Amino acid sequence: MIEYSLELLPIAEEELNDSFEWYEKQCDELGHEFINEVSHYLSIIERNPLHYPLRYGKDLRFAPLSRFPFLIVYWIEESRDLIVVASLFHTSRRPKKIKNIRKNQ
Repeated sequence: MIEYSLELLPIAEEELNDSFEWYEKQCDELGHEFINEVSHYLSIIERNPLHYPLRYGKDLRFAPLSRFPFLIVYWIEESRDLIVVASLFHTSRRPKKIKNIRKNQ
């Protein structure tokens, strides 16, 4: 079994931090619950990156969070055994922006 590394692109890190701060302002500890859920799904992705389906072309995959309205958008770089998290995409955003995620990297 291949062991993959996981890398968050700077935009994904920014989205994670911004969302954490927003949830913390809404309710004490809610930001930490958000981080815990994201961490849980990143762990699933790292163990089995093919678990979530391909969409919008040949390489973008989407992992929907169960409690929060976000998709973890990622692709796999097989040659480097690397999973690249491109975005923590809030589902209220325009879906057309998803199609451009890989193009903008």
